Formats: sequence, C-alpha cells, structure tokens
Amino acid sequence: MNYLAQAAASIVPLFILISSGFLLKKKGVLNANFVSIGSQIVFKLALPALIIRSLAVTNLSELGSLPLFLSYLAATLVSTVVVLAVSFFVSPPDSRGPVVHGAFRGNVVIVGLALVQSALGNEAFILGLGLVAVFLPLYNLMASVALSLPYKGEGSPLKGVLVTIVKIPLIWSVVIGALWSLSGWQIPVVIDKSLEYFGRLALPLGFLTIGANLSIHGLDKRWKGVVAAVTGKLILNPLVALLVGRWLGVDTRGLIVLFLMAGSPTAISSFAMTKAMGRDADTAGDIVALSTAVSFFTLTVGLTLLLPML
Repeated sequence: MNYLAQAAASIVPLFILISSGFLLKKKGVLNANFVSIGSQIVFKLALPALIIRSLAVTNLSELGSLPLFLSYLAATLVSTVVVLAVSFFVSPPDSRGPVVHGAFRGNVVIVGLALVQSALGNEAFILGLGLVAVFLPLYNLMASVALSLPYKGEGSPLKGVLVTIVKIPLIWSVVIGALWSLSGWQIPVVIDKSLEYFGRLALPLGFLTIGANLSIHGLDKRWKGVVAAVTGKLILNPLVALLVGRWLGVDTRGLIVLFLMAGSPTAISSFAMTKAMGRDADTAGDIVALSTAVSFFTLTVGLTLLLPML
C-alpha cells in the first residue's frame, strides 16, 4: 500500500479548502464579514451539532484512556515550558505571551478532529473528541496566564476566565452529548437529521474561514519568535506526545490520534484572544499563518510514517 498517497488523501483535501478560502479572500469574493459570520456559525451551531450527534450515540467509555490524556498533557506542558524558555532569547517581552500561546494552542476542534476522522474514521474521531473535551478548558486557562505575562494593566488578568469557559458552546455541546449518551435515549429522527445537516457544515465552512483569515504581518521583524512557536507546536508537541504515549502503552490508533491532534496548527482563536487582551496580535497572526502552511508537510510526513504501524 502506498502510505504517502493514503496520508495525502486524508490531508490534501482539507488544505485545498484552506487554500480556496485564502484565494477567494484575495480575489475579494470573501471578506472580513464572511470570516466573522462563518466563524460564528461554525463554533456556535455547526460544530456543537456535530459533537452532540457524535457523543449521543457513543459509549462514553470509548472517549479515551488515562495514558492517552497523560500523553497529550505531557506534550502540552513540555512544549509550553521549552518555548517559554526560548522566548526569552528570541522575543521582546510583549511578544513572549503570544509566542508561548501559539506553541500549545492547537486547532484541535476543526483541523485535528477533521484529520482524525479522515485518516482513521468515526471510532478514532471519538478519541479525539475526548481530548477536546478535556483540553479545551485547559487551553483557555493557560492562554489567560500566558497572555498576562508581563502584565501591566489594571485588575486581575485572570478575572472572568471561568465565566468565559462556561460560555463556550463547544463545552456545552460535550455536556449535552454526554448526558444524552448516558440517558440511553434514541435521538428522534427529525432532530438527528437536523444535527446531521448542521454538522456537515462544520468542516468545509471552518476550513474556508481559516483560509480567508490567514495573513502575514511583517514576519521579517519577528521571525525568531514565530519560528520558535511553530517548531514547538508542529514538531516538539507531537514528538513528545508520541514518545510518552509509546512509553505508557497507548495503542497504534491512539498514537496516530495523538500525533494528529498534537501536531495540528495553531488555532485562529489564539489570534482573536491575543488581540482582545491587547497583546502583540501581529505575532499571533503570523504564528497561525505559518503553522497552518508548514503543518501540511509535517502532518503528511508524520502520517505517512505512522500508518504502516496499523
């Protein structure tokens, strides 16, 4: 079997969507209003529908295992600490927060889950969903800490973090889907079809908005910090996840899920959160753009090497 072709078949279509979004934005077909509205539809309607429907028909014991979660946690913490240490040598103080943030906050919801489903199918998708359920709140907590250092404003930089987490639709969709699964009820046909149609919007619309939102802002002035963040996100993060996962006895399918989730590019939400907190948003945007472009190659190579292990 040609594993390179198999890996490319899983990854290339997703990046064609991203490239299409980028080119359509350049041609003026898509604009900032599309990105804003499209992102809202994805995160508040389409993805929650996909998650609820997936969890409602799933045995919650299949969501993952402790070794899987510990492997992902180790990767997140190691990449964060290493890039933080490196940032003191390659980034000015105001850029350190965005650099560290970009090194650990992966686009696991759209890119990670889509790649897992494309490469391994629905059963592996549930494993990825378990990681999202656990680490999405953690990402927000870590981001608030990272972007508050060095902090020069008034009041507590962490104020309202828990309220923000509670308001995230994706977290509520995990709760609703899990409760539905525990109830043992069958989803009524009308609701099931509606959730299916909304869920189908999530991936294509999400990838188009990612592409339409990509841009570079003077990378030549901040390239060291950006490269440090992208290296931590796309190489160190998945490498540690694989090593720890192998050590803890995670099976091959779980290792591939770990790789695709840990090796996903930096999330667009890191740019939005950085801008909202008044930090160096240009650096955050450059990290998103560069990690998205480079991840096409790192994910393809990694998946090509891992698939023969199945």
